Amino acid sequence: MIKGGYSAGFTGAVLSIGGLITATIPPSIGLILYGYLGEVSIGRLFIAGLVPGFLLMVALMLTTYIMAKRRGYQPVRERLPTGREVLKALRGSIWAILFPVWLLVGIRYGLFTPSEAGAFAVAYALLVGCVIHREMGIKEILNAMRASVRDIGMIMLIIMFSGIIGYVVSFERVPQTIAELTLGVFSSHITLLLAVSVILVFLGMLLEATVVVMLLTPILVPVIKAAGVDPVHFGLLMMTLVTFGGMTPPVGISMYTVCGILRCSFYEYSRELLPFAFAVFVVVLGILFFPNVVLFLPNLLLG
Repeated sequence: MIKGGYSAGFTGAVLSIGGLITATIPPSIGLILYGYLGEVSIGRLFIAGLVPGFLLMVALMLTTYIMAKRRGYQPVRERLPTGREVLKALRGSIWAILFPVWLLVGIRYGLFTPSEAGAFAVAYALLVGCVIHREMGIKEILNAMRASVRDIGMIMLIIMFSGIIGYVVSFERVPQTIAELTLGVFSSHITLLLAVSVILVFLGMLLEATVVVMLLTPILVPVIKAAGVDPVHFGLLMMTLVTFGGMTPPVGISMYTVCGILRCSFYEYSRELLPFAFAVFVVVLGILFFPNVVLFLPNLLLG
């Protein structure tokens, strides 16, 4: 992208903010953790995440298009792809496209639970990688297993420490106390969600998204339930906001990663991020004020 004439800050912002879509599109690890800790249906969370993920994709695409047009950035190719080229690309990626469809169909019709869907994903990846595409051998499988052990170890360590905090929080009746205080302070669930959203963005700037989910889910879910907010609706808001926080100053992990690889200054990155941040907040406000945008699909499929 930089060789094509795009600025380093713009390139970093596009790459970093593009990862925000994975916070809601299944199988999102954050949604699994939220559902497990908050005792919320992971199947409903997965299905509900499709529409917010699509809206984020459209908003970010429009923002990128407008910025590129104004700056005179040239496209990689001048013409749109032909129908034959689209079909060729579709055939080459058909197995990747089918995976989320089979995942949701399997959960919807009880072929496997959301937890078992993880095992299905592994088996599916092995089948496609080893048998269909023949790109995975013993070496690649061992490397994937080593990476999995590191990731699982990190997540289990976070779960262990958050379990200790969660026990203390439950013992001291923190959720109940906060629920009583907030319900007395906020006159409506909209104002409560707005206040909590600001807190989530702030914490997301300072802590890794997984840590925020681990620490706050047991506290916030009882509060929003007491206020009459659907926990599935809140889960999509929470994951979007805390993940977005990791892409912003001062302690955004994605920001540091992208800027380090591209050797881009944080100032340039932050300046280029502003239009994308505006697009994200427009989508978040739409989700916040119109919960049916999130809930209509799981309600339609799961009742």
